[in-house]
Amino acid sequence: GDDASLEACLRCAAVGATLGLIAIPEADHVAYNPHQARTKELRVVNVHRSNLLLHEAVALFSDSAAVSKLGRLVTHTVPLDDVNSAFQMASGYAEGVVKV
Repeated sequence: GDDASLEACLRCAAVGATLGLIAIPEADHVAYNPHQARTKELRVVNVHRSNLLLHEAVALFSDSAAVSKLGRLVTHTVPLDDVNSAFQMASGYAEGVVKV
């Protein structure tokens, strides 16, 4: 991520949701509208290389209601055999790619 990715997550998040930040930002600082997070009473979970909070982040999508909401963030899907192209799409910020 970048600022636009974080802003998109804040816009999509439901009131009272938990926002898991798993990506490593390109820059040392990211800018976002704190009022958007505050008024929705969002809980932000920072996951450092998935060492400690990966299970909590995965648990966010363990029920069917949460999984149906995940579809709003995913813009592209690829077969597991084509995982290298998925990483290239995501890391290269290909046009229209939000989450692969």
